[in-house]
Amino acid sequence: MGKARQHCKNGGHPGEIKTGFTSAEQEGNVKVTLQFNGAVFMKKNRKLHVGVRTKRAATFTVWEGSGFSVARLIYPIEESGFYSRISTSRPLSPVTSKWGRITDWETSGSSGLHIDGHGFNSVRGNFSVPLPGVYLASAGVSLQNSTFCGMISVKISVDGDLSLNGGLVSSSWVEPGHRTTVMASGILELSQGMSISVLARSNTSSSFSIDDGSYFAVRYITEKDRAEGNMADRYSNDIFISPGWKELFSWKTAGNNGQFQVGSIHQTTDRFVVSKGGVYHVTANIKLLETDGLAMIGIVINSGNDTAVIAKKTCVSSLACPLNLAASVELNPGTFVSVHVYSDDKDRWLVSSQSSKSILSLNPIPPSSVIQGFLARLSTNVSVGRRQSSDWFRLENWTTSERSGYFKTITGLFSNGVLVVGSAGVYIISVNLILQCTENSAW
Repeated sequence: MGKARQHCKNGGHPGEIKTGFTSAEQEGNVKVTLQFNGAVFMKKNRKLHVGVRTKRAATFTVWEGSGFSVARLIYPIEESGFYSRISTSRPLSPVTSKWGRITDWETSGSSGLHIDGHGFNSVRGNFSVPLPGVYLASAGVSLQNSTFCGMISVKISVDGDLSLNGGLVSSSWVEPGHRTTVMASGILELSQGMSISVLARSNTSSSFSIDDGSYFAVRYITEKDRAEGNMADRYSNDIFISPGWKELFSWKTAGNNGQFQVGSIHQTTDRFVVSKGGVYHVTANIKLLETDGLAMIGIVINSGNDTAVIAKKTCVSSLACPLNLAASVELNPGTFVSVHVYSDDKDRWLVSSQSSKSILSLNPIPPSSVIQGFLARLSTNVSVGRRQSSDWFRLENWTTSERSGYFKTITGLFSNGVLVVGSAGVYIISVNLILQCTENSAW
């Protein structure tokens, strides 16, 4: 995460929707969000916790609402999938406005990295789908612009698709010498023989580097006829001329980028209707344009009467403003799930067609009838004193109750913030940390 800079104006904090799993980024007062979403292989008795550190010794605060979720998917490993990363920085110099594929991913050497089955060519950066079905795909690409200001986009491409309007895509503005992480994740329906890769591009002639810590993960989840969920993107830009919360309608569940629909949706609002209770993995990748001030997205359950999965950020009207969020959430039958967007901009603001959402029910591993996992949050701010750059600070006292959607069906999660893995397998791990430095520093 790059240094925070002063160029945003502050907005108010609306309270119409209860806050659930929260994410925020506000550069104006050095507030940032660190996010992760991927399917990671964990051995029995391994210890998992969330830690944070700064590049230089500095004091900082981890804000209330920071979230952490885990859901166990499968064991023994029978289906294809992988979690890969990049450990050394490398240049990427694509032609202006042309996509370049990210290659040479690593699938071993660090905890959690793995490759199961066949289909992933880590050198070429291409996954060839060996089995038709529904997959989780996620990427977090850490980028640094070396020469000019510019917009850098990242896309999880299906069959080499190069369109910005469709599928899992996200963008971020980067200035020379500054670092940012561009994230995209979601659930995709894929046919045998399709290919998946991560592409990046700049809207200028600037070269940029792919930095260490970038990751790419794909994991088979289920056959389509056992799935309940969807992946949808936008038909076109949506224009709003007043501030406040706006529900997003007119989602498209057909296309060539993994879109699908299994289950019920409301005919006029496109809200997803939950027919069977359980744990669902939900994602949103929303891009705002011409938006000034505070902005939020919410994966909203029952219009916020129960809970809401929220991401928020302070935007600048001249720059694209991406917001991303992912979490595993417990949902009851008969509830409905939708995406809302908030802006306190009193002038015209837009939701870009380069936006997507997804939801999928996770099937328990027999003989268990429930998904092993949890959704937790920090219920109070945590202040961290000056520390050396090599010191990791472990977050403790995660709360898994108090609000609808939160749950704990796994043993081994202790008050010191450590999860001791009781059963080996692949786990979806999602983290959204809100951090605010009190000194000039970088994460």
